[in-house]
Amino acid sequence: MQTERDSVIHINSMCKSHVLHSMLILSYYLGFIPKPSTIWTGLESTEGIRFFPVSLPIKISFTSYASDHVETNFKALYNKNVLESPNLIEALDIINACCQIPESNLLILGEKGTGKSRIVEEQIGHIKNKIVTTIVCGSLNRELAMSQLFGYEKGAYTGAIKSQAGLVQEAENGILFFDEVQDLPKEVQRMLVRFLQDKEHRYRPVGSTKEFCSNTELIFASHLSLEALRETIDDDLFDRISLVTVEIPPLRSIRADIPTIWKSVWKEHNVILEFPDAPNNDLLQDYFSTDMLEGNLRTLVALCKMINIFYIQTKDIEKSCELAIYSQKNKKYSNSKDSVDSSCNTHYVIDFSKDLKTMTQDFKRTIITRLYQQAYTNQQIAKILQIDEKTVRNILSGNFS
Repeated sequence: MQTERDSVIHINSMCKSHVLHSMLILSYYLGFIPKPSTIWTGLESTEGIRFFPVSLPIKISFTSYASDHVETNFKALYNKNVLESPNLIEALDIINACCQIPESNLLILGEKGTGKSRIVEEQIGHIKNKIVTTIVCGSLNRELAMSQLFGYEKGAYTGAIKSQAGLVQEAENGILFFDEVQDLPKEVQRMLVRFLQDKEHRYRPVGSTKEFCSNTELIFASHLSLEALRETIDDDLFDRISLVTVEIPPLRSIRADIPTIWKSVWKEHNVILEFPDAPNNDLLQDYFSTDMLEGNLRTLVALCKMINIFYIQTKDIEKSCELAIYSQKNKKYSNSKDSVDSSCNTHYVIDFSKDLKTMTQDFKRTIITRLYQQAYTNQQIAKILQIDEKTVRNILSGNFS
């Protein structure tokens, strides 16, 4: 059965022959079925036939057929079953619940390196059994962003010698993930407002007089706080993407789970065959419990790779851990000669050999550093001190301009 509604071809694939099913899927991939199109199948019950769309491309896993299967593509992911921190578990619970609601927009917040992209691409994509198409919003060409996203018709502008589908159409039946949504050009933000408020997700390619519909699901992410994001993006867009918001906490606020997360990171990035299990010594434990870990998961990845590099040179895992930690700390503080040691005393000591401006800057950095040590986030520190997050980051980096 083939019908046409709203310019989308709908195909009923209900049949009892596996051969016909295979031929239908192959025809889709070989381009014999025009796009946009949706393939439907159904389940018979006492209440009749319930139809639902077939998600393409289809993910195939052979792990259930091989008892001796060895996982060679392990990826470090948050597993709530082995986590302890309530704020991280709550965030994952919200994400999982949101995945059960079709076409529910989701906004994921969190500092850089907290794993937002991986959560969407690996965990949400897996739960929904959908392909995730990621858009790094800052990489969109400002002049061509509309056509990159929504496509364009032949002759829409100079050089458009043929029609071209956009990312929205390419992500049909899947998930379109807008990473760092605050970097979207303003004109695209306004177009997205219309796209989101319309139940059928109508959009118009550049240069086209015809509208198309999309069943693509949208997910958004930003390293900004909710308040900062509200001030940055279009008001209407913010209202539509922030209905369901979840924040992934930084590592320094979930220190109880760092050893578990470290094991996963090591398993993914380690290349030392003699040490399949992550090292766990007093030096690492002290580092995980006291360092600010500003890069979050990226800091752990960098630490793992540095340990690997030093082990190749020294063949001593303990020495390699020591050198890697020293390298991480040295890199962090090399850009600021006045950085405050994380092990400083509880009382601030004034150095009168410095001028007033430098002493003031040192004092500001000391206050924020100690709040970090108490596991406060950028957003919480800014609220406590009644300043904005950019000021917090600037003070820590030594940028007081």
